[in-house]
Amino acid sequence: TFNMDKQRGIFSALNGSFTQNAISNIRKYNEATGGWTTMPENINGNWNVFGMFGMNTALKNKKFTIDTFTNASYNNNVGYVTTGEMKDAQKNTTTNLSLGERVGGRYRNDWLEIGLNGSLNYTFEKDKLNPENNQEPYTFSYGGNVQIYAPWGTTISTNMTNQARRGYSDTSMNRNELIWNAQIAQSFLKGALTLSFEWNDILKEQSNITRSLTSSGRSVYTYNGVNSYGMVRLIYRLNIFGS
Repeated sequence: TFNMDKQRGIFSALNGSFTQNAISNIRKYNEATGGWTTMPENINGNWNVFGMFGMNTALKNKKFTIDTFTNASYNNNVGYVTTGEMKDAQKNTTTNLSLGERVGGRYRNDWLEIGLNGSLNYTFEKDKLNPENNQEPYTFSYGGNVQIYAPWGTTISTNMTNQARRGYSDTSMNRNELIWNAQIAQSFLKGALTLSFEWNDILKEQSNITRSLTSSGRSVYTYNGVNSYGMVRLIYRLNIFGS
């Protein structure tokens, strides 16, 4: 819903899914022959649910606005895993509960925009057969942005955010990253043509991490990426609908 007079928007969502007769490879040991037999077998118990709620609104002085975004998700994964030598595979269950919150506020007038924001995301990972995989990683960030609009068509903008990771068993993952981006743009031809230059991750702090938790184990990957770079953009807007 959106209230035009109060400049207030509210949105929410809830969804979920489950899989019947999923397939997992089961491994069985034959004591007579000393061999293993591996074959696919149906299994039930894979499901997930996700919900979110968000709101943004202007204050009494409509130059000030605030926003909030809350989300939660729960994943239940099952599969057959082998926990030791000479043992048949067992059904394992892993769960992943993730909670997140983001808040922000901004002030804007004809030539200036200033914003502040902060976020926190917490995850509870549980592994039934391998409790040593249990982990509670979390991330938090805080930062702000500034934009200046000059009357002759120049826009200067910059934003800076401190991103922090905590709770990883590998201590090298627990680090702070100060991400600073900046951009300058100039418009021509009554705003139809824009020339801009942007520089992302000026301090070269950002790293790339992906994570996954399944019934067979937990994986955390770091990989290289070109996160610090400059880019020149030339944009021309075509007005093909007249006025």
